[in-house]
Amino acid sequence: MNENELRIREIMLEKGISVNEMSEKLGITRQSFYSIVNGNPTMSTLTKIAEILGVTVKKLFRDENISDNEKEENDERDEI
Repeated sequence: MNENELRIREIMLEKGISVNEMSEKLGITRQSFYSIVNGNPTMSTLTKIAEILGVTVKKLFRDENISDNEKEENDERDEI
């Protein structure tokens, strides 16, 4: 996983949440936060980030690599 696949920074900007605020809420340093975003975050970490941002874990990912069929299935699951 790399930052090109994740939308964490983009969502943070939309929500007006700074890196300092995010790292503080996660209980980690800014440097650790950058390592997470640029590295391979665990599902547990992604879940915490999603909770802080008020979005689903799925929203943290770009849809570029998802086929149209998978996208439709995911959209249908979101409606349930």
